[in-house]
Amino acid sequence: MTLLIRMPGRAPLCRQVIEQPQRRSDMLFEPSSRCVLVIDDNHDAADSLQDILLLDGHRVDVAYDGLDGLEKARQLKPDVLICDIGLPGMDGYQVARAFRADAGLQSTFLVALSGYAQPEDLRRAYAAGFDVHIAKPASVERIEETVTLSKRSNKCDNSRLPGSYLSERRTERDLPSILGY
Repeated sequence: MTLLIRMPGRAPLCRQVIEQPQRRSDMLFEPSSRCVLVIDDNHDAADSLQDILLLDGHRVDVAYDGLDGLEKARQLKPDVLICDIGLPGMDGYQVARAFRADAGLQSTFLVALSGYAQPEDLRRAYAAGFDVHIAKPASVERIEETVTLSKRSNKCDNSRLPGSYLSERRTERDLPSILGY
């Protein structure tokens, strides 16, 4: 049986042949898939982004505040962090500084996904340690390509992630050209 998922206005994102249930340890990921941690206090936004990235073939976990996100990151060692700036308690700037100060997390590719997008907000994000700042609302394509083309790898601990999907991949291009650098 073949499962084909179609989204309006897009090519198929995911095809998976289902023969028998797979255990998480049996999942195969493409070399370009990434281990991603999403931190956003908006549960719907975080969960939706998780679903999109899972469909794109990435391994994804979610936290809804900075402290929980930092704890999960220390266990997962994600390749990519997508973090909102306006978090309660420990804000996104503090999260980024904590990642950069932690030897086990400092190579994580940090993406700020935030409604705070004035020039001063971008300066603060980069000063805190973010690699990329994406203003909300962001296109799915921009997020997918930023994650897929990030170059850092922390050797994610897959045993701590929910199951995922196998997907078709697009041709990779240089990250700076996609981000307009």
